[in-house]
Amino acid sequence: MIGPGVGPSFYSGVPLPFPGATFGSDFTASQYQLNGAVYGVPSSIPGWTFTRASTGYAETSDGVLVPFASGAPRTTDKGLLVEEARTNVVLWNRDLTNAAWTKSNATAAKDQTGPDGVANSASSLTATAGNATCLQAITLGSSARWQSCYIKRLTGSGVINMTMDNGTTWTAVTVTAGWTRVEVPTQTLDNPTVGFRIVTNGDAIAIDLVQNEGGTFATSPIETTTASATRAVDAALVSSLTIPTLHTLLGEVEHVAPSGASQRYAVADNGTANERTFLGRAGSGLVQ
Repeated sequence: MIGPGVGPSFYSGVPLPFPGATFGSDFTASQYQLNGAVYGVPSSIPGWTFTRASTGYAETSDGVLVPFASGAPRTTDKGLLVEEARTNVVLWNRDLTNAAWTKSNATAAKDQTGPDGVANSASSLTATAGNATCLQAITLGSSARWQSCYIKRLTGSGVINMTMDNGTTWTAVTVTAGWTRVEVPTQTLDNPTVGFRIVTNGDAIAIDLVQNEGGTFATSPIETTTASATRAVDAALVSSLTIPTLHTLLGEVEHVAPSGASQRYAVADNGTANERTFLGRAGSGLVQ
């Protein structure tokens, strides 16, 4: 079983075909092996099930966001993306023209092609005076929060800031000519007010998929409109395996959760917690 972990991970398996392997998966190349047979899509594997009760995004190796329908495994050339459930509380997170966003000395337009390649899906924000701001107040109980967004520079070269505490703390972010995901380090607070400050008059930036989520690291973007939205947990299972008593579990993983977070990437078991082999990372950072 390749199951949900504490944070996001990629599991790409081993190059196939792999002689003698009971089960193998190379999600980057869409190749799967079970009991000597090779398959081209996960759904064709006997005993394969995958669940995620929501839509989701995953990045390709060149940074393009790919949307996935509810229940579809998020596989790109980077592998299979597996994440815990998270909720984004920022409303209209692609549309800064909406009244949920309060603009001061700034004008917004929904006129940008987003990192998913969709025209007019993202917003531009232009300063009409120095220290222009675009903010959204959120009613929420106290919790550890993490904030992120996709951003790129349209004109100018001045400082661009992000906040989640209504400007009590401003975090300068690196903005380039291409879409980059930037983040504000975790803060524990209630009623976050999230948004942006353009320090220099006339500067303009593009912004997309603004996200404020509970946790101490960022997960993949969650699109919202009129209400907060939750991306459900990912879980993949192959239930048709006969696992020998002596066996090896091998995998290639990109772990992006912070140090200290335990995570299991792949588990082989008999349906109980008593007899299982797993590939994972302990909180100390050791791979087991």
